[in-house]
This record gives sequence, structure tokens and C-alpha cells, in this order.
Amino acid sequence: MSSVTRIHILKTENSRYIPISSDFAFEHPANDSLFSAVEPEIITTDTYQWYEEGYRYPVFETIETYRMDSTEKIPLSKDAYFYHPAEQAYLPEDTANQVVLERKHAARNAKKIEKESNILSFGCHPNPARDHLDIEFALREAAAAEIIVSDIYGRVYAHFPLKKPATWYNQRLDLHIFPPGYYLVKVFTGKETASEKIKKI
Repeated sequence: MSSVTRIHILKTENSRYIPISSDFAFEHPANDSLFSAVEPEIITTDTYQWYEEGYRYPVFETIETYRMDSTEKIPLSKDAYFYHPAEQAYLPEDTANQVVLERKHAARNAKKIEKESNILSFGCHPNPARDHLDIEFALREAAAAEIIVSDIYGRVYAHFPLKKPATWYNQRLDLHIFPPGYYLVKVFTGKETASEKIKKI
């Protein structure tokens, strides 16, 4: 994991309470005089959150709650949570993080092609993908291209003939009708081919 930011949140609370028995009755409004003889108890919540660039929620989080008495730290609860990046959902209005995440995936997944090839780079993101897939590739010289998306058995699920010559292509593919599984994205530019295996979740 790269570009990780760790956030530390320390929260302390002073709490006072009176044990309630069967004989307890509310005879007057609660105020400080009720608790004047009660020693305050300090409750501390110590939270660490690890964020990766482009993800809305922390990838990992630890939360520890404890109280202190005069001599020692008394643990009350301790929890840890892992939020898998592939399972993190984005709100419709959360466009800023979505753009950062997709650019990051594009840079990570882009395949550098040999110098003699007209295909400079090719990548599909996000991968794994849930709702959509962005297919991007760059050419050294402008040329017409073709994109074919098929499953591992060769059945074609999408076909994009890109007839207008260009040096940069960005094709978004809607995956809502695609069953979960693995697919092969192939790019054809004349005699050259590049491919990427992607997973629909």
C-alpha cells in the first residue's frame, strides 16, 4: 500500500454518575450539586485510521477505549476494522475522490509497451470493477482502433470500433449487465494487440 495517511484521534470525556437503586427518585432537576460528592471518571477513546489516496473511507482502523484510575489504565474495549478497498462504495456526489482513485488505478495498471510499438500504454481501471470500467490507451501515432471485451470462454460482451484516428482513447464501459467473473479486454490497432484481464465483482 502506498500514499498512506495515518490519522490519530484522541477523545477524553469526564463522566460522573450516581448508582441508581430501587429507592432512587427524581425530586429536583439534575444539576452539579447532585454530583458534587462524586469523583469524575475520565474515559479515553484512542482511534487510529489509515487512509490510502483516493479512498473515501479508512482502509484500516483501530479503536481503544479505557479509563484511568490513580494507578493504572483499565481497558474497556478494543476493536480493529479492515475496510477492503474493493468493497468501498462511493456516494454519487463524491466525484473528487473517485477521480483521484481512477487516475491512480490507471497509472498503476497501465502497461508500458516496447518502444517499436505504436501502442505506448494501455490500462483498465478500476480493477476489480463493479459498476463501470474505463479503458484507456495511448498511441505513438494517430490510428483507428478497436476494443473487444470477452469472457474467458471467448464470448464477446462488448465491441467498440474506434474508426476516427487518434493518439488517446478513453472508453467507459457500463458493467451492470455483466455477470460477475473474469473478462479479457483487447485493443487492436492495425497489426498490434494489447490485452488486460479484469474482474467484475
